[in-house]
Amino acid sequence: RRLEGDDASSYETRSLRPTTERTLDDVWAASRRCLAEAQSETRPAMIRADLDRYVLLRPKTVDLSYSNTVQPLTVCMRRCNLRGRCYDVRDGSLLDAAVEIEARDPERGPASHGDVVLNASYALRSNKEGWRQVTSLGPVTPLARHFSDGDAKKPLDVFIGLEPTHINLRVRVEPADATVTVQGLSVKSGPSTLKVEDLKSRWVKHGDSLALPLKVEASKDGYVSHTTTIYARAMPHRTDINIKMRPAQICIRCVSTEGIVIEDAIDVVVENERHSLKFGGMDESVFGAWVATQKKVNRRDRSPALQALLEHEADVRSELFAAGKAASSARVLEVFTTRGGADGARLAAQAGRSSRGGVVVGASYTIRATHADYLSDVMERRFDSNAFTGNGPLIVDVPLVPVYCDVVLRVIDASTGNDITDGDASIHGIRLGERRTARLRLFEHSREPLDADVVVTHKTYAQVQSTYEQLRPGPVLTYTVRMRPTRVLVTPTHGNEPVPLARCSLVTEDKVLDANGPVLIELNVAYRVRVEHASLIKIGDDLVTFRKEQFLDDELYTLNVEMADRGASVAIEVVDETTGDAIDGHVKLSGVEVGSSVDDVTWRRCFPVRATCIHPSMSLVKATLRVERGADTTEDEVKASSEGALVPSYTPKADEGATLILKLRSLQFRVTCTHAADSSFVFDDASLTIAPRDATISTSLKVEKQANGWLVSQLPPCAHGYSVWCAVGGAAQNKACVVTLDELLRAPRGEVFETMVTMEPIDGDINLNVSDGEGSDVALGAHRVGGWRGAIRLIGVSTGSLEVDSNADALVGECRVRAGASQHVALRRRRTTVDVVAKCDGAVLEDVRCSLRDQDGTMLDLPGAVVVSTQMGTRDGADVLLDGGA
Repeated sequence: RRLEGDDASSYETRSLRPTTERTLDDVWAASRRCLAEAQSETRPAMIRADLDRYVLLRPKTVDLSYSNTVQPLTVCMRRCNLRGRCYDVRDGSLLDAAVEIEARDPERGPASHGDVVLNASYALRSNKEGWRQVTSLGPVTPLARHFSDGDAKKPLDVFIGLEPTHINLRVRVEPADATVTVQGLSVKSGPSTLKVEDLKSRWVKHGDSLALPLKVEASKDGYVSHTTTIYARAMPHRTDINIKMRPAQICIRCVSTEGIVIEDAIDVVVENERHSLKFGGMDESVFGAWVATQKKVNRRDRSPALQALLEHEADVRSELFAAGKAASSARVLEVFTTRGGADGARLAAQAGRSSRGGVVVGASYTIRATHADYLSDVMERRFDSNAFTGNGPLIVDVPLVPVYCDVVLRVIDASTGNDITDGDASIHGIRLGERRTARLRLFEHSREPLDADVVVTHKTYAQVQSTYEQLRPGPVLTYTVRMRPTRVLVTPTHGNEPVPLARCSLVTEDKVLDANGPVLIELNVAYRVRVEHASLIKIGDDLVTFRKEQFLDDELYTLNVEMADRGASVAIEVVDETTGDAIDGHVKLSGVEVGSSVDDVTWRRCFPVRATCIHPSMSLVKATLRVERGADTTEDEVKASSEGALVPSYTPKADEGATLILKLRSLQFRVTCTHAADSSFVFDDASLTIAPRDATISTSLKVEKQANGWLVSQLPPCAHGYSVWCAVGGAAQNKACVVTLDELLRAPRGEVFETMVTMEPIDGDINLNVSDGEGSDVALGAHRVGGWRGAIRLIGVSTGSLEVDSNADALVGECRVRAGASQHVALRRRRTTVDVVAKCDGAVLEDVRCSLRDQDGTMLDLPGAVVVSTQMGTRDGADVLLDGGA
């Protein structure tokens, strides 16, 4: 032991002090001090006592110290004794039940009067009738620590939890053959006993006692599934279950798209693979149920029709079911209407819609409605139990769309607002006559809205407008048509000025109407206009027929009658430009065919006057207007173009002599051929082809051979000009040659227009196959194929470019063809450039969705207000849709 304290030196001191300085007295003093400390120290020690079926209770430890005396030690041991107790696991209350303690290890010794051996295995068992053990099912091993607490004079309590094993039920259900399950276990009507462990439920506090919550379900085809929860107490108590199931009844209610109930007898079939229900008609059972329901209604609240049906119940029954077991909706409607009059139809529809039972809850059904006046889509409906709410049957709405629309038409006078009742009306092509209400069956094959197209005709009224609303099945549509009386004011004019003191009248076959003021006339009747004046005469058409389109404006319709001075006219002469000889030709002024003289009114109607003359081989080249005013004569001459000659402005007068001289020229030109490489090339065997550039013109031309050329005459006038082709062996025309009509007309008088055709050497043939349905004019170089379609061989044609008539609405790309080759020519249309600009009240709409739809139904979306190019358009045009057509 290391010496410490005052006698023990520190390390630093001992290192400086020699070891010989420690004396023996110091050592003995330190030893005596250590012995004194050891004698005064006390140490605790554990106490262990071993005795069969006993356990040490106290003390567990003792303090030991050095002493020369013996101290007595007394220990207290407790007997290892167990006592089994039972309790209800539901609420913890104690039960009076015996508990058996069985030793699982017989060698250690069985339990005797509750005495057990520590660390031995024992089983606790209780066999109380109607109860089962749910706790302490495993072995129990007593340990010393279990007996350390509590009263040592009493045995140690061991608790076992018990619960009831059975419950008693009494089930009453309507109908008696329904399937009833309790917690999924099938039970029958009447008393029954169920095991608690099979119910898989837990006890809960219910009222003043404990009960087992149980889910009870009842089901049967044709009835609504019933589900409820009961609380069953343990035996010997009995729980009653009373279930009255609701029949799965439905009734059909036919409604329009607006939700309005349709009071018509309509056959409706509700069916699936297992069975079907029919509504509209009825069988005897349905009729009996309906009669029983109606008899519950107070007598004073019954309608006369219902009272008559109930009083003659037997007769009605025999009439309904005379032909079979079930009556159709048509039969029910017939019998009820016979007995109850107009109100019988309502009762027939009501009876046909009455409830029917037997649907399978949770199954899907197909619903079909059939009626001549209605259309209905096939419905798929699943009848779930949660849909059957309330006490009555489930009401199923079947939407129907009528094939008709009811129309009320009102025709009024636009000026007075009075109704017009004698007009003949038609809507969407269906004639109503003088009727103003109609039911139009227009939707038997389609439900899309239709344009009304209301047309009302009247002898003395013209339809102005009608309210725009499309015909659609549903509620009553009312259309108002405004009509305007056909009043006419006859106004004679001369030089665009009214003529005073003129007497006007309109004459028909049977009457004469004084037309000096507004007069009411009949439409589509021919009137002869009669105007009498001292110095003027009426010119123009004598007969006039008034149409309704002439009376669409609010202003009074005015019939202007042109008056002219007696003798005012313009003479027409057609002469040869070179010889001055008269020529026969058809003269037209601004498209109006005239003869050798034109009166004052017709001349003024043609302003501005453009003269044309049709001749088979001559064309108008000049027009001269000669006016003689006494001894003074003036002439104005204008040149003509391919569209005719614009005559100088002139107003005929009675004291002047005016003559319009049309000068025609024979159409001819000279064709000269030359070789591009060989100036000495001989064209003696060459052939010339001349054709107007218009497929509708067919004529025979006169061609005279001259030195190195031909003189072509007797040409028909053609606004598109003439194509010239020259063919000769060993050479070919290098490009197409076209002579226009304006070139022939601009040639000086007496001179012949000359055109030059250049030929070039060739070698070989070219095969073409032209495919196009438009009849465009096709040419290869100077060789014209024209409207030919299919395979064709061009003999002796050199290399050239395929070309198409520029007037045709088709084109091909640049295509070079060489001699000896085969080429397929497929024409396609020109591009269609579409510029879509949407405006509203003059303002350009920026964000507009545009699309282009052609005749094939192909859609092309276009951005708004931009220029796009597309190959999808056709010559016949396309529809531009804005905002999807809205």
